[in-house]
Amino acid sequence: MKKEDIVKAAKEYRETLPYCDDAKIRGMSVGGEIGFIAGVEWFMKSLFHKTKDEVPQPIGDYANEVYPQIPCLVKGHLSTGYGYGVRYWNVTEQCWDDEECDDYECDKEAVEEWAYLDDIIGNMEE
Repeated sequence: MKKEDIVKAAKEYRETLPYCDDAKIRGMSVGGEIGFIAGVEWFMKSLFHKTKDEVPQPIGDYANEVYPQIPCLVKGHLSTGYGYGVRYWNVTEQCWDDEECDDYECDKEAVEEWAYLDDIIGNMEE
């Protein structure tokens, strides 16, 4: 997603708001657009976590499993080369398992950053 995509979405959002000729309310509408942009940028920046600072934690459905493996979008040195991929954080072994969740993929340090797949796909139950 590029900055211009976010700005375009914010303007489309603003256009859904009721029109009013009052300058004060028009200013609130522009403020809503700015808030929309700031919210998207905050979300994008907060989505990924640095592996050197933290590892995925078993929360929600993963917290009570005997052998929890947490699905993540990762960026780093994977068996497929350097780049992005879906891998599973193996909580018990403290390593990354492959995309099929059944074999060792790489050590913790091979992945630079990660994001919970649940955060990306929009699991907003709470």
